Amino acid sequence: MAEASEKIKELRTKIESWLKEIVGGYEVRENYYVVRLGSARINIFLYDLTEKYTMVAITSITNVDLDLTPELAKFLVTENAQMLFGSFSYDSNNRYVLLTHQLLGNFLDKEEFRTALNYVAYIVDGYDDKIKTQFGGK
Repeated sequence: MAEASEKIKELRTKIESWLKEIVGGYEVRENYYVVRLGSARINIFLYDLTEKYTMVAITSITNVDLDLTPELAKFLVTENAQMLFGSFSYDSNNRYVLLTHQLLGNFLDKEEFRTALNYVAYIVDGYDDKIKTQFGGK
């Protein structure tokens, strides 16, 4: 991983310990962690929000190889309005739908992190088939 601030280094230590306990391990990629929960591949990014605050972004791709149609855009916006946490977005360069949930890293505890991981996995698992059926893709 790239050179990090002291706050990010401290956050990494906590996140790595929690990932081992919660999911049994993790992969380290260029600047993020990857874990599997059920059928979901979840990416965890840590970054400095400001000099004082850090952020944790928990993301997962729900579907790939689909075009952004007006119907898909309306569906994602409508679902976002009903989501308790996180939101969907569409990456037009790579043609995928992404679910992202962000947490303030400075005060994050293990149970909040565990809940967020499980929530993202649950939502992705529930929406991947729904999006594929309605809008195509994989």
